[in-house]
Amino acid sequence: YPAASPNRYRGEVLGQDAYDVKTGWAKGTWSPLDGHRAELSYAIQQADHVLYPFLKMDARYDDTHRVNAVYELGALGPLSRARAQAYFTHVLHDMDDAHRCSSWATVGDCSTVLPEGWSMRTLAESWVLGGVVEAAFESVGETTAGVDFSVRGWNAETTRYRRAGTVGYFDEDSIPDVRTEDVGLRAQHDLALGDRVNVRAGLRLDLTRAEAGNDRSAEY
Repeated sequence: YPAASPNRYRGEVLGQDAYDVKTGWAKGTWSPLDGHRAELSYAIQQADHVLYPFLKMDARYDDTHRVNAVYELGALGPLSRARAQAYFTHVLHDMDDAHRCSSWATVGDCSTVLPEGWSMRTLAESWVLGGVVEAAFESVGETTAGVDFSVRGWNAETTRYRRAGTVGYFDEDSIPDVRTEDVGLRAQHDLALGDRVNVRAGLRLDLTRAEAGNDRSAEY
């Protein structure tokens, strides 16, 4: 950034590491019965002190957790196969401009910071919980039918320091705690026409609802 830009880094933070990321994961699979298969996996990533030079803020932390479980089975009665899956993901992301000159207390001064040490901050959180159940049976080809669902939460609150008018920190809902729910019903049929041609037809119906937890109508 130019020497006069408020987005430039403060002198005492120059030379620091650009990020510190730790990642871990584990997965286990087992067969409780003949023709059955179960799988459970978990992953975590913790990123601290992540610098974003091309943005106006840097991350204090960016933490992610992911869990996935799958159960599959082969032929069972009229079914040629069946599968169930459940998953959950959670992300927490916190950014501010504490390392930038925009965190100054007086315009043109890059040495005296504001009371909180920053002039703008965004705390964002998102999560998704979902699952799938599907089964297939053979009858002049193979028909697969299933249902899946997901619930998603997404919220981001931005806090800014106002230097003019009413001075102080003020919050705004960048993403106003939105919750999205979806249920999908689907079916498809696969039919082989000879050795080299396969025809697939499908149908899907989704019911979706999205609702904001915070009212932002006054801002518009």
